[in-house]
Amino acid sequence: MGIPDERWGTAVAAVVSRRPGAAVDPAGLRERVAGALGRAAAPKTLLVLDELPAASTGKPDRAAAARLLAAAREGAPRPATRPPGEGHP
Repeated sequence: MGIPDERWGTAVAAVVSRRPGAAVDPAGLRERVAGALGRAAAPKTLLVLDELPAASTGKPDRAAAARLLAAAREGAPRPATRPPGEGHP
């Protein structure tokens, strides 16, 4: 998703979920995306969650993900994610 960036106007960011018990290497993930899609498409900001925020439909809640990204970039503590299907306000 795109997030505001002072230098470029918009920068690429990603919110990803890890499999239970799995580790995510943010630098390795950025390199993999850069190798497949080019450096411009690699996320400058990467937020790793245990699960993606979900809307009441069960689909990923992009607005909630954007709020989590903004909070992470500002250094705010991240709110706990809810179980799938419970949605986010």
